Amino acid sequence: MSFVDTILRTLTKGQLSRLERSIQKIHRENHLSPPGSAKFYKFWNATYPSRWYEFGPPMRPSKSDVELYRKLILQRKNKTEKAVILGSTPELRDLLAEVGILTTAVTDFSIGMLEGMTRFLKIAKPENEIWLKANWISAPLSHKYFDLVISDLPFDQLAKENIKLLLEKIRNILTPEGSLIVRVHYPDPKLIKETPNKIIEETLNYTGSLDDGLLRGVLGYRLLDRSRDLQTFITNRSAVIQWLETTKDLFQGKKREIIERSIQFHLKPRINLSILDEDYLLREIQEYFQLVDRLSHSDHPDATQFPILILSPKNGLTQN
Repeated sequence: MSFVDTILRTLTKGQLSRLERSIQKIHRENHLSPPGSAKFYKFWNATYPSRWYEFGPPMRPSKSDVELYRKLILQRKNKTEKAVILGSTPELRDLLAEVGILTTAVTDFSIGMLEGMTRFLKIAKPENEIWLKANWISAPLSHKYFDLVISDLPFDQLAKENIKLLLEKIRNILTPEGSLIVRVHYPDPKLIKETPNKIIEETLNYTGSLDDGLLRGVLGYRLLDRSRDLQTFITNRSAVIQWLETTKDLFQGKKREIIERSIQFHLKPRINLSILDEDYLLREIQEYFQLVDRLSHSDHPDATQFPILILSPKNGLTQN
């Protein structure tokens, strides 16, 4: 009998269970990739095109989000002829095709994302798009050329030190009358003071009144927000999984099912996000842009934490 076997035989079932959870947590953390890293994009590329159908709002744009995007595009005083989409989001590609924008450049770090997301298109035709495989910050896009840059939750995918670089890039490629339209996520600061158990319990009170997929999305984002490192703003998906696993036995029926499916959902993405505080992100944005309007809907209890902004570039041009 080995020394390890001897030690393990002295532990109670409860101690063995806690040890197992600790080992699983360490294993998960060793396999999680920080936002913006090579491993982050590699996993994103390999997984998200095949899983897009699994995501519901707020992780992807809802029908109401798309309508708000449409409203902001159409309210622009100047005609939109040339647009850039940061990311391969099919809902945005369909929208730009529907409103008749003549030139749409779809910019993504991965050709796999560009190709993989195409199967979710309903209106846009890939042959009418310009595909650009490039890092958003260094993408070879002409200065002061585009009327519109549009993106859905782009800042969650970048480490906080790269936010300014992206904002500067976007300002540089927009015409003086151009617009940045972007959906952002601001975490609810009250969540920091709440225990994970209370967040889970309060969120599950919406069971039956919200679509299951939407409820899992709201629960997932609330726990990711709660898990953030308050200095780096990087989430801790391993902690989220642990919180869900340790509370699932407290619930039965539909609520337990939602937790179990949430655990499976969070086990698949081997990435963490960067979720910035509202004040921090707005300070970064306001260095390069002027806020024109901010819209949100009421499809779910956290909808106001996912507003869509329309921004105009401030004067200034720097060389990348």
